[in-house]
Amino acid sequence: MVLNRIILCLLILICVLNHRLLSQSVNIDNETLVRIGLVLDMESWIGKSIHMCINMAISDFYALNNTTYRTRIVLHTRDSKGDPLKALSAVDHLLRNVKVKAIVGPETHLQPKLLSLFADKAKVPIFSLSGPSTMEHPYLFHIKQDESTMAESVAALVESYKWRHVIFIYEDTDDGRKILPYLLHSLQDKNIHITYTTAISLLATSDEITQLLHKLMTFQTTVIIVHMSPSLASSLFLNAKRLGMMREEYAWILTEKTVDLLRSTDYEVIESIQGVLGFRPYVPRSRRLHNLTARWHNFFYRKYPTSVTKEVPMLALWAYDTIWALAESVEKVQVLENGPFLLNEVLKIRFMGISGEFQLSEGKLISNGYEIMNAIDYGEKRVGYWTSSEGITKAYPLINRCHHRYSSMNSEACTTVPKGRMLQTVPRKILQIGVLKIRNFKYFVDVEHDVEKNVTTATGFSVDVFNSCIGAIPYEFISFDNATYDDIVKKVNNKELDGIVGDSTILANRSELVDYTATYTDLGIGTLARIKKNDMWFFLKPLDVGLWMTAIASLMLTGLVVWAIE
Repeated sequence: MVLNRIILCLLILICVLNHRLLSQSVNIDNETLVRIGLVLDMESWIGKSIHMCINMAISDFYALNNTTYRTRIVLHTRDSKGDPLKALSAVDHLLRNVKVKAIVGPETHLQPKLLSLFADKAKVPIFSLSGPSTMEHPYLFHIKQDESTMAESVAALVESYKWRHVIFIYEDTDDGRKILPYLLHSLQDKNIHITYTTAISLLATSDEITQLLHKLMTFQTTVIIVHMSPSLASSLFLNAKRLGMMREEYAWILTEKTVDLLRSTDYEVIESIQGVLGFRPYVPRSRRLHNLTARWHNFFYRKYPTSVTKEVPMLALWAYDTIWALAESVEKVQVLENGPFLLNEVLKIRFMGISGEFQLSEGKLISNGYEIMNAIDYGEKRVGYWTSSEGITKAYPLINRCHHRYSSMNSEACTTVPKGRMLQTVPRKILQIGVLKIRNFKYFVDVEHDVEKNVTTATGFSVDVFNSCIGAIPYEFISFDNATYDDIVKKVNNKELDGIVGDSTILANRSELVDYTATYTDLGIGTLARIKKNDMWFFLKPLDVGLWMTAIASLMLTGLVVWAIE
């Protein structure tokens, strides 16, 4: 019994010591080991690439600074398996149990508010590879060029061609929708209109995509911006090629999210995207990048021969530089238990990394700009650059190996681009817009019909709003004198009219037949009357004699009933 008690006490002592070691940085042979958490989808190709580049970053950093640095980063990797809930659980486990000093990942899309709750409470920096960050949460960083920068670059390219109308197609996910408000703002600043926006589900079938493309072919705008994953985009372009939408009169622009489609290994996909333009984050060529790419390529060629590509994913390059910045910051911090000290050092870091100049500001990575790539001759060519300071600039002169479909861009933009990417000049349909001749409130809609010329003109606030929204699309007003809005709504539903302008009330039965725009007045139509004199009893004036008599009779009846009961 005594021996058993001694063994039990020793086990308890070992557990206590082990817990204390886990709760703080470990010092071994005058070298402090600092725990850094890593949350990735280890079953995905991108997760494996990031994991390998992070390990190479640790190896490269301490091979260069092994003799002078007293700290060393130790990774604690958790596999999220692509599940957001498992990713959050892994973050919580690393913060509570492992007591890590920083976390890199996840690359799985998560709501930033969820990650920020963990980061702010534990005062531990989290370097997210997916969701955006805000200045409200100082411990959450977005290690990726944000959507506002991407939107500005796309708007600059569209403006350089003097295009004024575009169509935007995006992936129907939270990650796909993030860019939409930024793109609307950037295009609006340059007086460029989005004619039509549509979302495509990740599970969309080929027939559903074909149906959508048929709808796009009815529009006169042929400049199409695509923002979706490469796997979904490949199906889109295969169907677009089949429908003849890859002709010269169409312009296709790929965002950073989609541009990896240009490196597809599928011959049919490459053939279908000839002539498209895409934006890729700019990475300056260097010996370090060349060596890293060679090591990465050799590793994947041996282990994953079916998924090998020539280029390292951008997220992996940013993760490499993030670990380098963390290792440098950890060495400068004297008190590792204090989160704000590490945060301040990270914010001071600025160096030339593998991905270019690496610097964090306002919770995000400062952009180095974008390369503009053109799918040419079953490959891709760099034809220009975009930076926030200089806008679009042309690339160095390229040998023109393009066939007749390609020519030069305008003098202020790129050197090699698709030819004839212009809006269609086919005859336009004149929209038939119904207006109801209203006797009252003519400041909203006032309709006049010239019988001799058979021309209807309309003025008023509602008409001004309509003209501002409709742009340059031709239309004509159709006047209705002896009708109601219910009658006109039915005509729109029967395709006798293309739309209605006016003060039509949004009702349930009407909403089943037509789509309404957002209301552009807060209170709707009302009447403003002047009070002639100050009267404290003016609120009683709307109550007529009949209402007063009814109220008095009701009061007397109630009193009579109560008296009878008593």
